[in-house]
Amino acid sequence: MPKPRIIVILSNKGGTGKSTFSVSLTQALKRRGKTVALLDLDFASPCAQLLTQTKSNLQVDKKGFTPATTEEGIELFSFGLLLSQDTPVMLRGIKRAEIVQQLAKDIRWNKPDYIVVDLPSGIQEESLSLLRNLKPNKTVIIIQPDKLSISSARRIIKALRHMKVNVSGIVENMGYIKCPKCGEETKLFADSAKQLSQETKVAFLGSIPFIPHPKTLPIDESVIRKVM
Repeated sequence: MPKPRIIVILSNKGGTGKSTFSVSLTQALKRRGKTVALLDLDFASPCAQLLTQTKSNLQVDKKGFTPATTEEGIELFSFGLLLSQDTPVMLRGIKRAEIVQQLAKDIRWNKPDYIVVDLPSGIQEESLSLLRNLKPNKTVIIIQPDKLSISSARRIIKALRHMKVNVSGIVENMGYIKCPKCGEETKLFADSAKQLSQETKVAFLGSIPFIPHPKTLPIDESVIRKVM
């Protein structure tokens, strides 16, 4: 059987919409007729189960984990399915890395075409461990077009290149707001992910508008094709 294609979603700064993008991407792939899994590896603030409104039908036994399934039929593993919403997770980096390595072996996915991996913000021990072991097919960086997010993205691009991980592209989230009446687009920030793309020679995959209280993001078809 062919191995699933692994798409890793990264950000070096919180609040960029990385997790919402990850969920939206799995749903877009599912609509294309693909079998899809979502692996949410954020220990501190897992939210894939909230974004997909999935209750814990995760099964655990001596052989490992059988992932939960969302309403759309997407397989899901998230630490939010194992813990109550207000339970803190306080683990040293090396311990988190060990858990990630074990999870990669113990989750019994049902032969998905794609596994979308939502990593915690920044380059953490578990992120390094996963990138070394899983060898993703694509890595996508999500940024806001503001100075702080762009500066952080430069660092993560350098870190990934140092690890010899290919950076597939940059997606700009909350790049503009669209008037619901006239359709006019207004930029929210002075900077642009396109500038970062030119500086770093990383492909610019597209821009997503600001959506108040988003459950999913309107990812352009061209972005989906490039990520696939």
